[in-house]
Amino acid sequence: MIILCLIFTIACKFEKHVTIEIGKKNCTKSELDAVFLDTILRKYDTCNKYKNTFYSKFYQNDKKIMEGYGKRYFKKGAWRFYNNNNDTILKTIFYNSELTGLTNFKNLDTISWGIFNRPDKGFRISKPKKWIVIENEDKTFTFNDKNGLELPNISIEIIMHLVEDIEGNIIDIFNSTIKQKRGYKSIKELKWKKLDFENFSEAYEISNIEIQGNERYFVNELLYVFKGRFYYLQFIINKKSKYDYHIIKEIIKNSFKAYDTIKSI
Repeated sequence: MIILCLIFTIACKFEKHVTIEIGKKNCTKSELDAVFLDTILRKYDTCNKYKNTFYSKFYQNDKKIMEGYGKRYFKKGAWRFYNNNNDTILKTIFYNSELTGLTNFKNLDTISWGIFNRPDKGFRISKPKKWIVIENEDKTFTFNDKNGLELPNISIEIIMHLVEDIEGNIIDIFNSTIKQKRGYKSIKELKWKKLDFENFSEAYEISNIEIQGNERYFVNELLYVFKGRFYYLQFIINKKSKYDYHIIKEIIKNSFKAYDTIKSI
């Protein structure tokens, strides 16, 4: 069972985006996209626009991992995703960073996407329609690719609480979570960062590898504060799983949106 360390800092400096011109054309520019822990290089074309968003190519360790209109956390129009061998894993179309309709991954069955919409909790997020959401009594929503029938390749957990109902503040939760994780020998490659998101008053990310017996898991956690609400998102991927599931995480992670107000359903 994955250790959930929500005892919910080390001060983390913001990464500044640096824009430089490359080549002879003024259209092509590049910057480091350091919003999340996994910093990547974004090369974008200011002469190629779709609904006021530039066409961008994203590189990690000198390898192209995805391309499309917009930024990784706000995708529009047509996008492509690649593996380390530069094979196309997915071609799809986004609407305001959300994915609906059918997708054909290179190594997976066709997936039909929809929106998990909870205005009573103040959020919405893209997810495969067949993945059943389980709502627990502790205000936790969980879903995975196997619907609990067998060991999943990827599982997602979402928690929402009002900030006023939480003891202490979010930065203390963030710091306590890191401190606890550092005490476990089963947790490796622990990284953390304070994120700079315009839409959230506070945002933090934690990632690590967790060893459970013969299995290794990639764990990614996000902590957001938005208009008096605290959101916690956790993504767990089995390290043996196909790379396609990391693309699914990228899609779901960057589709999360918080509403200005909470509404009854």
